[in-house]
Amino acid sequence: MINFSLLAVIVFNYFFFTMMKKKFKVHYKTSHAIHNGKILRIGGLLLIIDMLIVCSINFIPVYFVILLTCLPAILLTLKDDLYGSVSVFSRLLATLFSICLLVTLTTPIIGLDMPLPMNLNSNVIFLFFVTIFSYLVLINSMNIIDGMNGLAIINSISITSALIFHPFASFLDLNSVNLLYIFMIILILLLPLNFPFQKIFIGDSGAYFIGFFLSFFIIRFMNTNLDLPSYGAILLLIYPAFETLFSFIRRFLNHKKIYLSDNKHLHSIIFNCIKNNFSINASNNLTTIVLLPFVFYGPICFYFFSNNLFYIFTSILIFIIIYTMTYLIIAKSSINK
Repeated sequence: MINFSLLAVIVFNYFFFTMMKKKFKVHYKTSHAIHNGKILRIGGLLLIIDMLIVCSINFIPVYFVILLTCLPAILLTLKDDLYGSVSVFSRLLATLFSICLLVTLTTPIIGLDMPLPMNLNSNVIFLFFVTIFSYLVLINSMNIIDGMNGLAIINSISITSALIFHPFASFLDLNSVNLLYIFMIILILLLPLNFPFQKIFIGDSGAYFIGFFLSFFIIRFMNTNLDLPSYGAILLLIYPAFETLFSFIRRFLNHKKIYLSDNKHLHSIIFNCIKNNFSINASNNLTTIVLLPFVFYGPICFYFFSNNLFYIFTSILIFIIIYTMTYLIIAKSSINK
């Protein structure tokens, strides 16, 4: 049944893409966009509808819980994808509302093993707010790394794969495993349209939905496997999470508003170095290829080391050092040019 529904998705995507290409003739371009041509930001909408088709045919109810609760944030970001002009404040309010709704109706983080005082590791109220913060971090992280073709999708595929094929995945319920498989396959089907062919972008709505979806299942995975150190989730998400943290610190030190987007991310400065020798679109794809070691690092380390606290800390530290040195070297090189 799942194979049949995936075939239905492929047929639907063809007709949907053709229809949307005719309907939306005008494509607005953001100030930090790095592509040529009129490319529709409908990949997020396609992902959501594709998942809806498969989950409806195979009756996987947990998807509908995720979709309905994150709908306020998704609708607002979809409006921004198609027409632009949605304020940062409106996004934040809609996102917080959706997160609170999802966390309230499902299960938040049920325990941590971090060196915290006053039994905060098991305090229900504290864990509720940690869960909200975790959603916010991953949602915004996915939105930040979506600056290059395929970067967010490939990162999401690698994270999902690490969860599916992890030795402890057997403790997840069957619906969760099936939904993760469906999510991964649909992302793989959508990937060629974004990377390398640049026919669509997943847009903010896609990045936000991916953030909601992965946050939900990473929390569910860690809740199901309480023997795994909580820091393992940080290792799994180390690339998008540290990109976000690094960006906030960089903007703060440069006296910029930390919540405003810019073109100083690692993928941005790599792109600026490459574009002098290649076309804009080729440089976009090449930047993604250059960043693949960073993308795969966290999920691979999580698969092998998620049950060993020493290896987790060592892996995180190595990533931070390599990322920071890479950024500083490339940034200095681009300035000298």
